[in-house]
Amino acid sequence: MGMIESVVVVYSPEWVINNALENLFTEKHDVSVIATNNISDLLSVISARTVSSVILHAPERDYIRLICCIRHQYPVLPVIIVQKQILFSDMAVARWFGNVWLKDFSSLMVKHNENIQIDSCVSDNRFAGNECAPACNKFCTGKPGSERVLKDTRKWLGLLLRERMGSRAGAKIVSEWLASGASVEKVSKQLGCSRKVINHYRRMAIKSLNILNNERDFLPSVSLRDSPLPSYLSGKCKVRDLENEY
Repeated sequence: MGMIESVVVVYSPEWVINNALENLFTEKHDVSVIATNNISDLLSVISARTVSSVILHAPERDYIRLICCIRHQYPVLPVIIVQKQILFSDMAVARWFGNVWLKDFSSLMVKHNENIQIDSCVSDNRFAGNECAPACNKFCTGKPGSERVLKDTRKWLGLLLRERMGSRAGAKIVSEWLASGASVEKVSKQLGCSRKVINHYRRMAIKSLNILNNERDFLPSVSLRDSPLPSYLSGKCKVRDLENEY
């Protein structure tokens, strides 16, 4: 019986970047690469083939349900997120699902001529992040792929924000109000407090998260969005079977 070929799956909605990542990883020995710009095709390949790693060029903070779909059946499959900028919200999602590594696209392509083995990517220090037990196996209360999963992940983001800011009240205002896109004036009216207080917590979050471009990066750093996938996955989530293994 021949050996089962392991493949790496690359996904990017942008053809140029998809092609660049495919070429980068195709150069490695004994590894086949399947690249796609279609989410349905991505999930089909993961289900049908023996996959060693998934490379996603997509903001992790905007693809909660996609990663949930992957984790639903493959709780420890390495997922490497490649994007132009890594924000606090991305790191929170990586800790939520576990076995997720974050890498900015430009730095990765600079290493194009170096021999980066696919099966060691997840432990290579050029890939930011650490292998860890997923928080979702303890704190997620929703059915896999449901809207509840997004709500639980947002709650997790709020908890991590509270750790960073050192303020329960500040984290609550930022994660539950400002993260929705509400203005400082609107939040102050809704909560019955001054705009100075809201601005204070907003500035505290910006400083705590080391946000350099306030106008561009504040909102995506403290908020999560859903991805266009079916709202429900059948069967038991296998991540929850890991609870006793960590």
